[in-house]
Amino acid sequence: MTVGESLAQVRDTAGLSVDEVSGRTGIRETVIRAIERDDFDALGGDLYVRGYLRAITAALGIDPQPLIREFDAGRAASAAPASAMPSLASATVEPTAAPTVEPAAEDYSSLWWADDAVSDADPLPDDAAPWPSAPEPAHRSQPDDIAQAGPARPARTAATQPVSTPATRARPATRKRSRPARRSRVRGWRWAITVGAFAAVVLAIVGVATSQIVSKLSSPGHAGATATPAVQAAAAGGSPTASVASPSAASPAASKTAATPTPKATTTQSPAVRLAVAQASAFGPDGVADGDNAQSAGNVITPGSSRPWLSDWYATATFGMLKTGTGLLLDMGRTVTVTSVQIRLGGIAGANLQVRAGDAASLSGTRVVASARDAAGTLTLRLKAPAGARYVIIWFTGLPPSGSGNYQATVYSVAVMGRP
Repeated sequence: MTVGESLAQVRDTAGLSVDEVSGRTGIRETVIRAIERDDFDALGGDLYVRGYLRAITAALGIDPQPLIREFDAGRAASAAPASAMPSLASATVEPTAAPTVEPAAEDYSSLWWADDAVSDADPLPDDAAPWPSAPEPAHRSQPDDIAQAGPARPARTAATQPVSTPATRARPATRKRSRPARRSRVRGWRWAITVGAFAAVVLAIVGVATSQIVSKLSSPGHAGATATPAVQAAAAGGSPTASVASPSAASPAASKTAATPTPKATTTQSPAVRLAVAQASAFGPDGVADGDNAQSAGNVITPGSSRPWLSDWYATATFGMLKTGTGLLLDMGRTVTVTSVQIRLGGIAGANLQVRAGDAASLSGTRVVASARDAAGTLTLRLKAPAGARYVIIWFTGLPPSGSGNYQATVYSVAVMGRP
């Protein structure tokens, strides 16, 4: 007989239902039925199963050790032997041949002493001495025995390159150096580009300043614009002085009235009040059918009630890997404007929760409008912006410790503030 069958037989002999065992132990009915079916894979691991077995056997009044030993023996028998695992030591790695790199052909075209680097188009100044005449360098023509013995142009490095002298760097008398002339042309182009850029910046600044001055002169508030009514009156044939009121003749009361701005109409919103909640229900990942302790959910909206709503107890703060969260669903009865929610929790910190609002009684039909972490006691969660919704969900994503070795959420009251 398996572990689950043994527990089911003892429970039937004791005359207890699954609901009654759940009430005595605080374990959800779905977990008890899974154990009696020997379905341990969805219970969060062997450590949790042993804890469930100890709690259930304590409620049934039997010794838990025989069932725990039978459970451990069954799990050990179902484990795969270690010898079935593939061995990495027997794997062989075929060596790969190193790639052959062909030596690159030597290119002497970029060497500074090559003949093509000297141009005849840019002669030196008249007072510059030409290169002395000398025979062609040795690498231009080599004896046959040297050409057959090795490459015609050996590689030169900084350590092996000989020091250049007029004799070894001989050039024909007709060739002249052109480097100073090229460098002068580059510097000239750079100077011209710099001057042009500076002139463009100055012109742009002058243009912006001119446009601002013109706009100020043409604005209605400029001093020149104040004389426009008198000029227009004179052009029409009237007296310029008749069209302009004298400052001394103007009434002080009339001046004060003209200078007083007209107040703008403002809309005053009604202050937020506590909204009536039509119904409170226990809520789980699958809706109200999956909530914890549904019979006590109405305590959180009952005025003067001292009995809280308690979630099921779990082995870890993340629900023992049995679900993703738990909470309460508040049905406002109609669409209202929610501005804040006040929640009174237990005194032990550690609760992570969200306030969700929307027009559908589901997680997908609501959105997170406020949240709190590591919460305890009375907290007020204010929304960044008022939200219109019919349903408000208090959703726990992490549970605080209960003080007895497990984790459990406690809610004494919930008040929704806003405008009807």
